[in-house]
Amino acid sequence: MNQPWGDDLLNRTLLHELAPVYIEEQYWDRLLALVRADADPNVLLSFHVHLSKRYQEEMLSLFMRELERKGSKVSNRNEYARLADRMLSMMKDMPAWTNEVRETARKLIVLNSKRPALKEELKQGVAIKKQAK
Repeated sequence: MNQPWGDDLLNRTLLHELAPVYIEEQYWDRLLALVRADADPNVLLSFHVHLSKRYQEEMLSLFMRELERKGSKVSNRNEYARLADRMLSMMKDMPAWTNEVRETARKLIVLNSKRPALKEELKQGVAIKKQAK
């Protein structure tokens, strides 16, 4: 039975309420399950500090899948720039993932070849620009 408030809102509420408890009690597997259910890049960035060391491959997979999903949905230059900024933040926060993030940006450029503004934002922000030291 579908709830009138929707699964997304329920997942967000559970995440907001339970995540602090799971972090305090170090229930990393339970936290991962909540984050996986709401794998928005902002949510992933919020919890990667707690989960990336323990679940590196899964977190990387979640990040890349969500970036590709977001990249297929963005529709204007502001959203393109926000996506590029998010990808750049990921590369700064998780340097080991830089190649994967750049490869995802390249995929998005190829898949969205009819969006020159997306190509420009990703090339400027992620795919070509070297990470600042």
